[in-house]
Amino acid sequence: SADRAQALAWFAAEHPALRAAVSCAADTGLDTHAWQLTWAMQQHFSWRVSWHEWISTQQVALDAVLRSANLTGQAYTRCGLGRAYTRLGGDGQARAEYRRGLDLYVQLGDPVSQARTHLNLGAAENRLGDLEASLGHARSAQDLYRSMGDRVNEARALNNVGSAQAARGEHRLALECCGQALSIHQEIDDKYGMANALDSLGQIHRRLAKHDQAIACFQRALGE
Repeated sequence: SADRAQALAWFAAEHPALRAAVSCAADTGLDTHAWQLTWAMQQHFSWRVSWHEWISTQQVALDAVLRSANLTGQAYTRCGLGRAYTRLGGDGQARAEYRRGLDLYVQLGDPVSQARTHLNLGAAENRLGDLEASLGHARSAQDLYRSMGDRVNEARALNNVGSAQAARGEHRLALECCGQALSIHQEIDDKYGMANALDSLGQIHRRLAKHDQAIACFQRALGE
């Protein structure tokens, strides 16, 4: 869209100034401004594929919020570093940052951020091969979203539970979970979630060599 193109063009033009603003805020004791500005720039860094710049800018913000003992800033910045390390392929470093961020969100009593971080941690653990930990984080996210009445994200977490079960070879349980996730997404008409759940179901059927069912799921996912 034109708005997105304009936003991208603005960020590209102002990129050096924005990074300088983060450093200036940190240097002058405006620690909240430093981490909040860095947080707002994350999608820009992702679009630019500027992983190393993203990490270095997050580190400037982290140093600032550590100095001022700003727990909220520390939590958001730790998780921002986790996302940047994930993009760079550093899943071990991402896991370490997400764990620190999760501990802080627990201290802050922020269940929404806890649930989101559990999902990110689950994905990192999956890539690192700790399937039990991955499943545990997906279930924790599901429980938190259910307790908040967030049906959309509860279903997405449930789909992650199913994907983790499939990776562990628990295909029957995985089909049940991903099927339940699909039902919730259909109930609330979340087409993006429906496509994800159908893709997961297709992957499970493929693992079971049920190719007709897998193809049917993938075709339905493409149509959502």
